[in-house]
Amino acid sequence: MAITAEYSHQFMMEALRKEHNIEADALYIALMDTAFAFDPDTHATWADCSANEIAGGFGYSTAGELMTNVAMTIDAVTNQVDIAADNITWAASGGPFPTTGSAIIYNATHVNSTVVMGIDFDADYDTPDTKLFQINFSNGLGALQNV
Repeated sequence: MAITAEYSHQFMMEALRKEHNIEADALYIALMDTAFAFDPDTHATWADCSANEIAGGFGYSTAGELMTNVAMTIDAVTNQVDIAADNITWAASGGPFPTTGSAIIYNATHVNSTVVMGIDFDADYDTPDTKLFQINFSNGLGALQNV
């Protein structure tokens, strides 16, 4: 299974215009339904994606979860900037979460709630009652690489 993450083109343009502070802004991650397919050209804002978010309830809150301890470091060996964050865990309680196959990270601090990236899980996941769904960022949230 190959999980893939891709930055939105809108975010990349706004980042170059100095409109985002990844380490200080409020980044949220939201789970998307199985019909959602991230397009970096057209999914520029949370409003472009929110209709495909899974339903709230049973331990999942709509609009996603605030990401914590977002930090950037330079990796001189791989010639990239690594972006890391704490893992996100949801606990299903009182019922199952709807099936999800992807997630969206967006910047709620930005006036347009710009989408930072889409994450495709490469599979659809069900989270039964009393089980956990976790997105593990131990290998980082993403990387900007100079190739």
